[in-house]
Amino acid sequence: MTLVHLAVAWAVGIWLSRWLWSLGVFGCTVPAAWLWAVALAAPLAGLAVARRQPRWRLLAVLLLFGLLGALRFQLSPFTPCVTPGDLAYYNGSPERPVRATVTGVVLRPPDERDTRLRVRVQAESVTLGQGEEPLPVSGRALFTIERYPGVRYGDRVAVRGSLEAPPVFEGFDYREYLARRSVHTMIQQPEVRVLGQGAGNKFWQALYTVRAQAQAVIARLLPEPEAGLLTGILLGVESGIDPALYDEFNRTGVSHIIVISGLMTTQPLSPPS
Repeated sequence: MTLVHLAVAWAVGIWLSRWLWSLGVFGCTVPAAWLWAVALAAPLAGLAVARRQPRWRLLAVLLLFGLLGALRFQLSPFTPCVTPGDLAYYNGSPERPVRATVTGVVLRPPDERDTRLRVRVQAESVTLGQGEEPLPVSGRALFTIERYPGVRYGDRVAVRGSLEAPPVFEGFDYREYLARRSVHTMIQQPEVRVLGQGAGNKFWQALYTVRAQAQAVIARLLPEPEAGLLTGILLGVESGIDPALYDEFNRTGVSHIIVISGLMTTQPLSPPS
């Protein structure tokens, strides 16, 4: 039960921080780092006192987790605090496009969508014009390319295209959706060049290899759509489930079966048409 209380305190801290952020109480520079240090020192001091008064221990821990949740949101808000060292700082718009070349590493196996791939990269540098020096940046970008020849996890790539902030649609905030995954930039009309391979983490590379092998085994043993459903629930492959099957789960009121895998919160990687 204590774990549930801690999870609730963490979630409440995130929600409260987001609400205060929307009101302008929190921001990119407010409160200052020293204020957070003082705030976190209070529950830590309470834990020290709780050695002699155990009844205050849970309250101090809940307060600490709530503050850590609030701090977690401020460190990665839905509206980024961009600086010249962030890729999102150079975002343009459809009316005023910014053509640039982003160099980075493919962050995870691309999301397969029929004949196309949706790729996320961890940016390392951006070049704004021909002959200009690349500027070191950090941040994640999303772009769509043809499935073949495609790219793989760990590839270091140079992507030339128009940098834009994700759009906001009526009834669906795609910008906030991607912000939850720390993606604040989309690259439109991308031209991709692979610079090297094997730049990813070795542990994740091995794990993704095992996942691909397991997916192949499931595909051999089961027909569709059963194979796609099992692959999605067990392995977290976001594109394995037929959208028509999602509709059937929703209509019959058993979509909670898919929620177990967490896919209901990660499926819509492409914006609504």
